[in-house]
Amino acid sequence: DRIASAVADVFDVPAETLNSSRRLRSLVIPRQMAMHIARELTRLKLVEIGQHFGNRNHSTVVHACRKLEQRMKDDVRLRRQRAQAVEALRPGH
Repeated sequence: DRIASAVADVFDVPAETLNSSRRLRSLVIPRQMAMHIARELTRLKLVEIGQHFGNRNHSTVVHACRKLEQRMKDDVRLRRQRAQAVEALRPGH
């Protein structure tokens, strides 16, 4: 929930929408980022991450992480947004 909240704040979307099964274009990148950060910063299994973010399966989480990594290669703003979300998760924030 903290990860979804931090990412939602960066993208200015309601946190609960990242956990929904809705497939709005405006939520795709924020949800992918939340999954990517959850995969990196937690010990949750891919299935658990997928269940939290709209009851998706593990292969969807893998795909989301790969797509986000590809996008970040060429998108400085996206890398900055990711860093901002991760920073917000650090103790003391």
